Amino acid sequence: MICAQNIIIKGNAPGAEGKTITLLTYNNQITYIEEKITSAPIDSSGNFIISFNIEDTISAILKIDYYKSGIFIEPNNTYILKIDSIDYHALNEKTNPYYEPKQLNYSILNINNKDLNFIIPIFDGIYNDYIRENYSAIYRFRDFSKIDTFRVMINRAFSYVKSDFFKNYVNYSIALLEIPFISSSRSIIAEKYLKNRPVQYENLRYMNFFNDFFDNYLLSSYAIKKEDLIQTINYTPDYYALTDTLGKDSLLRNEVLRELVLLKGLYQLSNDKEFNKNNISTILLQLSKHTKFETHRKIAENIMQLFNKLQPSTIAPPFSLKDINKQIVSLSDFKGKYVYLNFWTSWCTTCQSEFGMMNKLKEIYGSKIAFVSISADKEFLTMVNYLKTQKYNWQFLHFDDNYDLLEAYGINSYPIFVLIDTQGKIISYPALKPSESIANYFEYLIKKDNPTIKKPLFPKP
Repeated sequence: MICAQNIIIKGNAPGAEGKTITLLTYNNQITYIEEKITSAPIDSSGNFIISFNIEDTISAILKIDYYKSGIFIEPNNTYILKIDSIDYHALNEKTNPYYEPKQLNYSILNINNKDLNFIIPIFDGIYNDYIRENYSAIYRFRDFSKIDTFRVMINRAFSYVKSDFFKNYVNYSIALLEIPFISSSRSIIAEKYLKNRPVQYENLRYMNFFNDFFDNYLLSSYAIKKEDLIQTINYTPDYYALTDTLGKDSLLRNEVLRELVLLKGLYQLSNDKEFNKNNISTILLQLSKHTKFETHRKIAENIMQLFNKLQPSTIAPPFSLKDINKQIVSLSDFKGKYVYLNFWTSWCTTCQSEFGMMNKLKEIYGSKIAFVSISADKEFLTMVNYLKTQKYNWQFLHFDDNYDLLEAYGINSYPIFVLIDTQGKIISYPALKPSESIANYFEYLIKKDNPTIKKPLFPKP
């Protein structure tokens, strides 16, 4: 049995005083959803300390606000970090960090020449340079000896490294060089890198190779008939039948690999209109209940979570935020009323245009519907000062550096509107804006709950 071992990450982050440093990892490397491991406050001197347990080497992500950076973490280690000084307030308000992520630069003060964070960047540099220099020989002239030469060179250069994680990282980095030849050499590549080898869920390069090798595999495998897939997904959704269908492929005789390929395949087929997404969810639910492999259960649940995120009848992500008077207001405070929620910023001209119609909506529907606007301005005072120049009559809150909330609601543009029912469940996301006649839907909701109301509440022009 492998026992969890303690990890300590500590250090200093100038400019991040009073903020939180968070350690994340990918829940899995098929959906690449980030999952929080732990977090810690950064004190008034910029110091922090994180302590947690792991069983195996993992690749993780350090995060402060929208700044992120990767780090490899090995069991029973202490990492002393010096994070570069950053003016976190200088980030352009209009920068969308989902599309323009910011790098959190740091150094490890107690690093040694066997640490993965030392040797992997060196290897990556050599790897990228070698590909650049030999690209034509490998891919135009198919000189496979160049790949073998590189393997020998790397084995010699890093012979002192005993880490299995690193050896596998190197092996599957080299495997990626062979992916362009997959159409003519699939079985040979599988024999070299997949047959009788354990699945390495936490190794970035292994999963890069797996994802490339099995990209759209359910529809490209000669052994898997499309009509069988359609039957076992669209008409008689059955996990066991689908597993048997995949078992016809000689590359998928291994039970663990076959089921992981099935998970990846279902995830990809969910975007194909030929396949019933609800039935795919049914199969994933069956898999999560009957699989022998705990990691696969988690992946299946993760995919279902993605399918259901912000869908009608799912629970709206909760929040507790400060209003303009610094009083805490929670989503649960509005239970019993519909909530017309939106995310906005003071620099967003479209937000201001939509707000021009909100006062009237609030006057008419305010007894039945709570109007709540969450500002994503970086500074609380930016929101307060802007609102002083306006005459808005509904509830305003500030996100207070709660980036997890913005991610939970998928905020990648402004404004985003969300309609939530009286029990805190999503009705529509994104909801219609005021300019898109949301009032008509308000009328429907109120009359549905109060059938005696005959006349429209919103006056027609």
